[in-house]
Amino acid sequence: MVSKILSGLLLGVLTLTTFQLALSMHRMESSLSLLQQELERARQATSLAKRDPSPSNSGAGLSSSALRQLIADAVQDQLADREPAVAQADTPSPAQRRREDQLAREVGESIQYHISVGTISQADMQTLQQQILRLDQEARRRALGELVTAINDGTIKARL
Repeated sequence: MVSKILSGLLLGVLTLTTFQLALSMHRMESSLSLLQQELERARQATSLAKRDPSPSNSGAGLSSSALRQLIADAVQDQLADREPAVAQADTPSPAQRRREDQLAREVGESIQYHISVGTISQADMQTLQQQILRLDQEARRRALGELVTAINDGTIKARL
């Protein structure tokens, strides 16, 4: 009985973790693709500057080393502009943080309620599992720990 609960919870956690990893990989692949495109453009510009050092093709009279430095600076500026956007995507907004905190409180209250009652139905367990899956990693770990401890020590009798 407990093993079925744990299996269901672990499956949900693994599914969520897999999704988070896939999302992170997608972000990294997108960033890598953009970096590769910028690098190729910089190589092409450097190649052109090396082939024809005339003022018309070398950035209005800039030397090839100055042009390379200008391109490198432009690429670095673009990368610096992208990095905060990626960091901000991982940081929840205040409204989202409040919703996550509220959900964590609701899950904690639900677990406490079931501890006080001493049992949890299958439907309530499924609802609780779905809520736990929507929590951030730290809150999920705390909620699962509290739930599993209550089930293991017999404080909550779960019927699956």
